[in-house]
Order: sequence, then C-alpha cells, then structure tokens
Amino acid sequence: MAATRRKLRFMDMTYYILRKDGAYAGVSLWDGYEPGKPHRIAVHDGARRAEKTVALHAGTSQEFPPFPQVPADRLKEIS
Repeated sequence: MAATRRKLRFMDMTYYILRKDGAYAGVSLWDGYEPGKPHRIAVHDGARRAEKTVALHAGTSQEFPPFPQVPADRLKEIS
C-alpha cells in the first residue's frame, strides 16, 4: 500500500459528479496541490460558490518529476 501511495503522489484528479435529480459531489485523489489550498468545485444552484472536494488521500500531490536539490559547491563546479 505504501509503495502505491508513493507513486500516486505524482498524480492528481478532481471529479465533479452530477445526478439527473440535481444531487452533486466533488471528489479528488488528494486534498489539494499545496497545503492550505484544497481542491474546490464550482457550484451554481441559484447562488455561485466553490465547495471543497472530498479527498481519497490526505496530503498534497507533487509535480513530476521531482528535481533533486543540487549542493551549492557542486552547482559552482558545473556553472
């Protein structure tokens, strides 16, 4: 499970589900793209608003590929 979750951190999906009777839901793989900024969906049922999605996993997704930090001394050598 932990290996799968490590691979999934590079993916992110957000879905908006709407039934014929008007019921709706917003779901996402992660809480958001960065801490403090959750995924949201737009809703308009007489009033415009943004609602937070329900996340499958806690935490945030990451960009792919992650770039390693280059040590300062090595950076000077290659510059």
